[in-house]
Amino acid sequence: MSTPPTEIVDHIFGFLDALSDSEYNDLKTCAEAHPFLLKSAERYLFSDIRVTRQRICRAISPSQFIDVLRDKPHVANYVYALGLGLRAHSVDLVVQKDLEDMSFIMSKLSRLKNIEIKASKAFNSRWPTLSKPFREAFINCLGLPSIKKVAIIQIYKFPMITFG
Repeated sequence: MSTPPTEIVDHIFGFLDALSDSEYNDLKTCAEAHPFLLKSAERYLFSDIRVTRQRICRAISPSQFIDVLRDKPHVANYVYALGLGLRAHSVDLVVQKDLEDMSFIMSKLSRLKNIEIKASKAFNSRWPTLSKPFREAFINCLGLPSIKKVAIIQIYKFPMITFG
């Protein structure tokens, strides 16, 4: 089976901007159909990532996204929007492991334009209670020259002085 030139596929995928959930799922299915398409689709599939344990469209668990970054480090260059979802778990160690994983993820993303941190209502969402590595990684992301939009939702006692 012959494949179209990469430039043609990239040009077609270039018309994809803000993908709706159904368009995202269609592109994901398309990418899974052939390795050739996956290479071109990756930049769009990973441009807006939601790292959380919640089962929502486009969500990936922290440990799964770390696996992606380890297997395909170039994917970090495609991530322009990162959403971090913090939710309560029955075991505190799981929460700490998620925070550790999210810290690692944030440290690998140098081209972020948008970052959001959102806690569930059940999560103990006071900024000082989050792990120090997580807080440092988030603050470092805020200092990226590419950052344009920040959302901090249901995180109490965030030090607003961080914004200067």
